Amino acid sequence: MVGAGAAGLAAAQALNARDMPFVVYEAGSGIGGNWRYENDSGLCSAYASLTTNVSRQRTSYRCFPLRRGPLYLHHTQMLAYLEAFTDRFGLREHIRHRSPIVSVRPLDDGGWEVKAEGGALERYRAVLVATGYNSVPRYPDLPGRFDGLQIHSHDYRTPEPFAGRETVVIGLGCSASVTALSSSLRATTAC
Repeated sequence: MVGAGAAGLAAAQALNARDMPFVVYEAGSGIGGNWRYENDSGLCSAYASLTTNVSRQRTSYRCFPLRRGPLYLHHTQMLAYLEAFTDRFGLREHIRHRSPIVSVRPLDDGGWEVKAEGGALERYRAVLVATGYNSVPRYPDLPGRFDGLQIHSHDYRTPEPFAGRETVVIGLGCSASVTALSSSLRATTAC
């Protein structure tokens, strides 16, 4: 399995509950994926004010419910929950940290060959990829030229760079909404 974020940990727990052997390759030094602010994997899109956008009841796993706490969790609380989940279900022993995958290749017999950076080729019957869709930013192809500050929400962390600036936020998703709101406290913003 590739990725020890929320989805990868859920899949790992399901495999572990069924006594199926598995390995989780994680690019960073800790679990949590997008919920680990300033994740050293370099793939995280978390910003300082990040909170869940659904309630703790809907965010938590059925097998490990969150019964107390704020309705919407701050990223530090979500990461603490994922850490507790990982420990509760004994998943740490299956996770190889600082192991970004450099290749996954199907084999003629139906198996898979996996290579982590700095590691040997390993063979598996199946590969589950849980790397998330936020790890690679997508930029719109806009005509013209712009010489001002331009960043993708993937690289947004705090509103301070927008202080005293007119700001345009392109997009209507959760990231755009939060970026527009937090930067509007520091600048004049248009959406």
